[in-house]
Amino acid sequence: MDCDFSMPFYLRTAQNSVFKLQNSTFTHQYPHLLKNWIYNSSMEIIFYIACLNRKYTLGVDYGTDSVRTMIIDTSNGKIMGQAVALYERWGKGMYCQPETNQFRQHPLDYIDGLKKAIKETIAPLSQEVIDGITAISVATTGSTPIAINQEGTPLSMLPGFEENPNAMFILWKDHTAVGEAKEINALAHHENGIDYTKYSGGE
Repeated sequence: MDCDFSMPFYLRTAQNSVFKLQNSTFTHQYPHLLKNWIYNSSMEIIFYIACLNRKYTLGVDYGTDSVRTMIIDTSNGKIMGQAVALYERWGKGMYCQPETNQFRQHPLDYIDGLKKAIKETIAPLSQEVIDGITAISVATTGSTPIAINQEGTPLSMLPGFEENPNAMFILWKDHTAVGEAKEINALAHHENGIDYTKYSGGE
């Protein structure tokens, strides 16, 4: 049980009269009473101890150059741990050709980065905090499409496609499909119907 001694303790009688107890007095004089509820039948008093099971959330933020992780105490917003892991392959410029506006990333950059960042984030934390992580929140850049097989596995994770740039994630800054985009816009400018570029796309 993780107790928050910054919170006040209260004493409630059978007649529902409530009295506030000083934290220091209670924690120093009654350490043996650290339970959720203590019943004292002789005095007909119930001690309510403001002990809380702490809850923590793990935040994951995938960016263009790195993945960031952070663990937050949900009761007060305190940062318990954080880390940043750079994408190794991306940092080497692999699968990218800036001269042709080709910018791709391997899925393993995301997987390896996530593992590294989480390990660094939880390394200094107690097991109690780690066990108290009850939610994970993930944010990513978009859109970041990738070709997959029927089972949903990225082609770049399959034999024969490991180093194929066209099997990698396509970044937001990749403009290699400029020609195809022009063709789509031309079709969307329907001569005898709805001009769909009024709603999305277009030049």
